[in-house]
Amino acid sequence: MKVIVLLYAIVAFSSATPITRQKPRFLNHFHSPPPPPLTSRLAGSGVWKTIQMQQDNFNSSNNNVWNMRYIENNQFFQPGGPIFIMLGAEWTIALGFVQGGLMFDMARENGGAMYYTEHRYYGQSFPVSNLTTKNLKFLSTEQALEDVAVFIRMLKSNSEFVNSKIIVCGGSYGGNLAIWMRATYPTLVHAAWSSSAPVLAKVDFFEYSEVVGQALANCSYIIRDALQEIQRMLQTPEGRTRVSTDFNFCKPLEENNFAGTTYFFATIFGSFAGDVQYAQTQTLAKICHQLLDPLYKTPYSSLVKYFQTKVDEKCNGGYSNAIHSYNVTDLNHGNDESHCADMASKRPEDSEQLASAKYTVQNMISYWLTQ
Repeated sequence: MKVIVLLYAIVAFSSATPITRQKPRFLNHFHSPPPPPLTSRLAGSGVWKTIQMQQDNFNSSNNNVWNMRYIENNQFFQPGGPIFIMLGAEWTIALGFVQGGLMFDMARENGGAMYYTEHRYYGQSFPVSNLTTKNLKFLSTEQALEDVAVFIRMLKSNSEFVNSKIIVCGGSYGGNLAIWMRATYPTLVHAAWSSSAPVLAKVDFFEYSEVVGQALANCSYIIRDALQEIQRMLQTPEGRTRVSTDFNFCKPLEENNFAGTTYFFATIFGSFAGDVQYAQTQTLAKICHQLLDPLYKTPYSSLVKYFQTKVDEKCNGGYSNAIHSYNVTDLNHGNDESHCADMASKRPEDSEQLASAKYTVQNMISYWLTQ
């Protein structure tokens, strides 16, 4: 089976406008598109198009349809050349991946066409009129994969693409989709490239936390000691008041509020996890430098200062604010951030590991195209 799985971005780390509503800030880190590559000086203009899809791909009695957006760039296509399809996930698609990046480079080298599809329920590709619980039943991986299969069949019905091999690409959840497309539709998909994909789906993904700890090994003991101090402080009214003030809660933390306390610790973890996942050169060193600043006499005070630099809300709305944000059912959109370093074009400043990852992707796909 022709599948490349690269876990680079979660080890070495590397905007578009995704998903709906204004989520609590720390949750943005975990619903993010790959980074928009630098636009190549060779880039042509991508063309925005739509294809009509069934609301329910597996129920022939449901006649409701909707329009899935996609972007096309065929500037390098030669007869018989491959088709590269970047699979959108929980974000709004943008022109970047058909105007630059490693997929763009491979399309140029191999005379390939480029497409970028938008996942149902994201961007402007909605099969429903609102996001009530009842209307979420059409949001599933199976439906999304069949959407891509329908899209590929449409492309292959074009005479110029009859002999073209399909290469699906994706990062993060989109990388999962790429692997699952190859596994589920092997007669449609010739090969898959998956970047930073959590391919082993599990509820208790503790290994992710371990990587975050390893990345911050030089100062992780500060974080550990500070969190232990917070746990002790939350046992008394005075301590809860102090923590609520220092972390700028809109309302004081309440005793025995398990959901609120758990969410609070999740926001702290999420801040560090996001910094690690999206780190650029020297980012992690700067975090540890800040936490180890002798100006702050205790691990607790170091963590408070760090957290204050990460929050831009007027006050910390906590768990109740998070619940409220997910009760909104309209289709308005917010902004987000990103990761998946190996999907950008090769750059002189790439680390040895990242350069090797990009080299591996290009060479394996070039080889597969000969098979």
